[in-house]
Amino acid sequence: MRFIVFVCALLAVLFWSASAFDMWATLTQWNRHHEMLGWAGAPAWRNAAWGASIAVGFAGAAALFWRARWAGDFMLTAVGFMTAGLAWDLVFGEGFRAYGQSGLASSAAIIAVAAMFTWAAYQFTKPPTVVQLA
Repeated sequence: MRFIVFVCALLAVLFWSASAFDMWATLTQWNRHHEMLGWAGAPAWRNAAWGASIAVGFAGAAALFWRARWAGDFMLTAVGFMTAGLAWDLVFGEGFRAYGQSGLASSAAIIAVAAMFTWAAYQFTKPPTVVQLA
């Protein structure tokens, strides 16, 4: 079981590291990355929420290595930030035009993967059940 938790934590750290690279590449306009994504721009608070979701998710993934009970809470908070950011993009930021059909599908898949890591964190960090015989 420890090996499975280790592999899951390692995959979660890689996932959040890739998210951090994506944010860096988009905000610095590295290699025209923002144009490939159809980036329409966002207010500073939206970028701060994006960064917060990555930082909190990464912290939760790192906590999963030690099976800390709050790993799932951190990852759930990150999923909430991600979902709220996508909702803001779609409602107020012309997200349907900027993302396109493939962008919406990939954003939904990214949130689903983050939710899967959240579920795994809760499963791996819950206390063992104790059976008492009367």
